[in-house]
Amino acid sequence: MAYIGQGIKNGTFAKLDTSGNTYNGSNVTFALGTQVGSPVQLLVSHDGVIQNPGTDYTLASNGTQITFTTAPASGASIFIMEISGAVGGPMNRDLNGEELILDVDGDTSITADTDDQIDFKVAGADDLKMTANAINVLSGTTLTIDSGATITNSGTANNFGTTTIGGLTDVTMDATNFVDSIVIQTDSNGSAPTTGTLSGATGNIGIGKDVFASLTSGTKNIVLGYNAGDALTGGADNVIIGNEAGTDLIGANNNTFIGRGAGASITTGGSNIAIGHNAYNGCDAEQKNVAIGQDALGGAIAGGEFNVALGVEAGLVVTSGDENTLIGYQAGKGVTTGANNTLIGRNAGAGDLVTGSNNICIGAGSDVAAGDQSNGIALGPVDAAGGDFTFGNRSLGTVTCDYDSDANFSHSSDERLKKNIQSSTIGLDFINELRPITYQWKPNNEIPTDMMGYDETNVKNTEKVIHGFIAQEVKEAIDKHGDVNFSGWELDKSDGKTQRIKKEMFIMPLVKAIQELSIEVKELKAKLEDK
Repeated sequence: MAYIGQGIKNGTFAKLDTSGNTYNGSNVTFALGTQVGSPVQLLVSHDGVIQNPGTDYTLASNGTQITFTTAPASGASIFIMEISGAVGGPMNRDLNGEELILDVDGDTSITADTDDQIDFKVAGADDLKMTANAINVLSGTTLTIDSGATITNSGTANNFGTTTIGGLTDVTMDATNFVDSIVIQTDSNGSAPTTGTLSGATGNIGIGKDVFASLTSGTKNIVLGYNAGDALTGGADNVIIGNEAGTDLIGANNNTFIGRGAGASITTGGSNIAIGHNAYNGCDAEQKNVAIGQDALGGAIAGGEFNVALGVEAGLVVTSGDENTLIGYQAGKGVTTGANNTLIGRNAGAGDLVTGSNNICIGAGSDVAAGDQSNGIALGPVDAAGGDFTFGNRSLGTVTCDYDSDANFSHSSDERLKKNIQSSTIGLDFINELRPITYQWKPNNEIPTDMMGYDETNVKNTEKVIHGFIAQEVKEAIDKHGDVNFSGWELDKSDGKTQRIKKEMFIMPLVKAIQELSIEVKELKAKLEDK
């Protein structure tokens, strides 16, 4: 190794043992007994004459042999001193273009044999060249920046590729007839993006394979995704994001498609919103539909517009039905041509409704009674017939109002649903205990503060005169006549304090009272007739 700038080390001069060499006037190559990196690392005396390195002798066999230009004569006096380590201390020798060997085998060096140029060689390969104010990494050399290293540019970096996005070969940006726009097409192998014949296309942003492949005059469209918006020619203000989203759209305006295959089949319909995997993927020219959720409004729509479907598979097979509002998993899943239906909840209207219109179903499992019926209102997991308002639960019981006829409420009372049937005993005596009254409500701020309904600000109508009973008096009558099962009175289930009455339940004891009176009347008539 070299010792540039170091103090002289012990043993850096060494006389080589060449006693085994035979000089006969014909042999030119002899063993050195060691390995030397360069001829200049030897001091050679031939019959008292110092030999010139590289001219009078060279090295052979990777520096383990010396080869003389002229074969030493028989009996020649050869003296060889190795001085390879004796270059410590300031090196002020002028190499004058000679090669400075840095390693043992002589294939790594620094040379300045060309004026004003330094060449660096490693393992026999030319790797680096330095000239005035320039450093060149030569062909075949790899420049690697190790982890943790930093390159800082405080000047100008030339020929490192483009310094602007628009300069990339697979990007078109702010081009003629493509003002304030950019398109980046993947899988282009460095080729320029493909578009239609551009004419006034402005404010467009597109990224993805074949995005804007057909664009001509569209403005202010945002398209991101594999094959998304690849058929778009005109149209404005569309937002299309997702694999093959809006892939058939040609020239409509104001659409928002987000998700794989969202709005994929629409061609000219505008002002639609489709969010979700294959949402609204089955239409063509329809407008003003909203589909959010996987496969929402995902069927073969044929004219249906102004629909809102929110939920996975909501409105899955709608065709020509208009103005439906379908919210929840599979809400309105079977609706095809039905219109103006409001279905809210998981599977709301999904069991039967197909062609019926103007139905309202609210709650998971709420449904209509027939697929073609209209004007049913269902609240909860019940089935409402046309013209009926039904609420409750199929298992617990339902209440129905025939609002299109007598407008009265009915409740399940089928004998097949009942057991332990007994005749009621509460009748005329109970009725005679009741005190019908008239009353007005107290203001909210005058009732006990621990009761439900208390408020510092009154919101009740305190002027209206109402007919009714006192709940406490009803309870006393019930207790007196021993029928604790009479359900015309109860405690509020929310606060457990407020006493309530159910006016409808008084019909049964009234009927019983009339029956008892009827018997008495008959008995009195019989007595009168006997006189």
